[in-house]
Amino acid sequence: PIYGNTQEILDSEQGQKLLAGGNAQSFVKEMGKITYENRYAMQRDTLSACEGADLIIGGTLMGFNSAIISAKLKIPLIDAYVNPAFYSTKEFPHFMVAHKNLYFGFLNRLYYTIFFGAYASSLTQEVNEWCMALGLNTSVKSILNKGIEQNVPVLNGYSPSILPNPADWPAHVITTGV
Repeated sequence: PIYGNTQEILDSEQGQKLLAGGNAQSFVKEMGKITYENRYAMQRDTLSACEGADLIIGGTLMGFNSAIISAKLKIPLIDAYVNPAFYSTKEFPHFMVAHKNLYFGFLNRLYYTIFFGAYASSLTQEVNEWCMALGLNTSVKSILNKGIEQNVPVLNGYSPSILPNPADWPAHVITTGV
């Protein structure tokens, strides 16, 4: 088993307060703290669970970890998300940064740059530390760029009738659901 149970965290008193608050930024920040506090056990168990696998499917909270494990074990990676957070578009801003469409494509896309800059910066030490421990010569920026450069498949798990794929997303970013 992998250390850390997301459902258990969400069902806890603290998790219920986060969910009831309705603030996505606070929710992600607090979940990030919980993940950080438990990172060593999660990294160890996730790496162990992936050994011998044919494919790694990474998600929102384990995105960097799954990419690092994929690089270490040389196993293909697919990213799977439940929100449109990881590919920029001119059609709408990143939901964690702006809550309404800015109607200027370059500004919408800029909000993704701002989000990813802050996100990557917050994880730099943690990611670099684990990469060094695994003998990998990589960085947060190179991990982000690798996903883009190698067209790592992305499956968005929400209905395209709610939010269709933006026209400027590459073909390997697919929205599934009905």
